[in-house]
Amino acid sequence: TVFYKSEVETLSKLGEISKEEDYVISWWDYAYPIRYYSNTKTIIDGGTYKNVSDVFNVSYMLTQKPVNSSKMMRLTVEYMENKFKLLEQNISKPNRAGSHIAQMTLDYGYKDVNNFLDSLSDDIKLPKPTRDIYLYLPRRMINIYPTINLFSNMDLMTGEKYKRSFFYRSNNFREDENYIHLSSKIKFLKIENKLIVKDRVLDVNRLVKVFYDSRGKIQTQTMISDLSADYNIIFLGSYNQILIVSNEIYNSLYFQLFIFENYDKNLFELVISSPYSKVYKLKI
Repeated sequence: TVFYKSEVETLSKLGEISKEEDYVISWWDYAYPIRYYSNTKTIIDGGTYKNVSDVFNVSYMLTQKPVNSSKMMRLTVEYMENKFKLLEQNISKPNRAGSHIAQMTLDYGYKDVNNFLDSLSDDIKLPKPTRDIYLYLPRRMINIYPTINLFSNMDLMTGEKYKRSFFYRSNNFREDENYIHLSSKIKFLKIENKLIVKDRVLDVNRLVKVFYDSRGKIQTQTMISDLSADYNIIFLGSYNQILIVSNEIYNSLYFQLFIFENYDKNLFELVISSPYSKVYKLKI
């Protein structure tokens, strides 16, 4: 894996403020560099990504609303550590249900994992924290966000895939008097705030411009068009990139915490920030 100098600096700094038994949550693509530079634990990596349940959990953490994601972070880490503890005691079946998320479902009194996942929106009792958990969000994750989302965009009880949320990014766009042309098939009608995808005319929820000011601080300018609409246009001014995403993606942990630095201070603390990567510490 090739990392930018600023990314290495972020992970090295993380290694200075974290402990060896702490966890860093991120996608498996970045796990080996995280462990190398930060000397911390990760949940999934290039050698363990075939563990489907743990991959589901991390995908869920990165793509769901922050309140649900934060609870899944604490639950997954503590269930993993408890499993290791039981294995050290030579208990052959530390997870009676066969996976961490299945065991969580049973422990919280549910038979259907979907009902358990819904309960994460509520005020549930979490395991006692035994270590710190950090969240590593690199800019490069934007490029693979739809792939990450695929791993949890399903009904775990049936294996059925849910409908994919809309995601489009463009680095090559041009603007004329009436339109912003994102591709040969996608353009934005400026006067009417309409998105045209092939022959479909779609309403736009909000238009957002995000950029870093001279002090390196995130600035956001938002114009609401139609709150009932499901499409959001985000112009990343510092990267000269335009994203079009559904509400589900717009409200996801990755978008809210990396792109907008919009987070609940009861759940997260921003400990390292740069245009290339951000690190948050879980507070629950």
